Order: sequence, then structure tokens, then C-alpha cells
Amino acid sequence: DSPLSVSGTLNAVTFYSELACEQTVIGRGAGGMETASAILRDLLDIKRELAAELLA
Repeated sequence: DSPLSVSGTLNAVTFYSELACEQTVIGRGAGGMETASAILRDLLDIKRELAAELLA
């Protein structure tokens, strides 16, 4: 097994730049809980924006 392998809902991307050389970023990706959390956050942001417009 590679030390860079990820499982479950984790995603990984490796990139190279002249300044930073090789970089690997690993983070949570799409999955049921992650998707639900993102949708809920978006809905709360929309509600907040609409409330701010109505009170302005």
C-alpha cells in the first residue's frame, strides 16, 4: 500500500510548482455527511442574505 493512498470519502491531489516543489493535499471529499453539511450551510447562507436584504 502506498503511504499516499486514501480511503472512504477522502480525496488527494498532488501537484508540483517551482516554488514549493511537490505538494500533496488530502481532505474530505464528497460523501453523505459532507454533502448534507454543504447543502445546509448553503441554505443558511441564502437565508441570511435574504434576511439582510429584507431588513435593508
